[in-house]
Amino acid sequence: RNWLYDSMPLRKHAAKWGARFDRGQSECSRKWGEKGQISQNVLFHTNGINAKGNGHQIVQNTVLWSGHAAIDDKGTKAGSRDINLYGSEGGIGTCECTDADCKQPTCCKAGDDWTFENKMSVMAGNAMESGAGATGGLPWKISTQDV
Repeated sequence: RNWLYDSMPLRKHAAKWGARFDRGQSECSRKWGEKGQISQNVLFHTNGINAKGNGHQIVQNTVLWSGHAAIDDKGTKAGSRDINLYGSEGGIGTCECTDADCKQPTCCKAGDDWTFENKMSVMAGNAMESGAGATGGLPWKISTQDV
């Protein structure tokens, strides 16, 4: 239960996440962080929430006015989310099943959801514009059930 705000300096390149779970850049195995909880926080004027790893609970947060510029990586698909979940599929992160860093049997092992990044994570009950590829509360998609 925190207020996290104002990590968006004038130099956009230096913006920081309001809250995050991290892992080694190419650590695509169960050595990544697991079962973390980010809940009941208010974040504004930050880069939002970023989660790497698996089995996290990201619930009941309010995330406003996040920085959405893809400054470092022009090809990123993660540039427009208030809550960003790195994943094994979907174009976000270095531990996707198709990446060179994802090696069997520690990454993307069929039948073991814990080897797929954020597959066991829960993101629910958050107030925000968009997260993990889902957008809700807009005129063309009134339901916010996805987010």
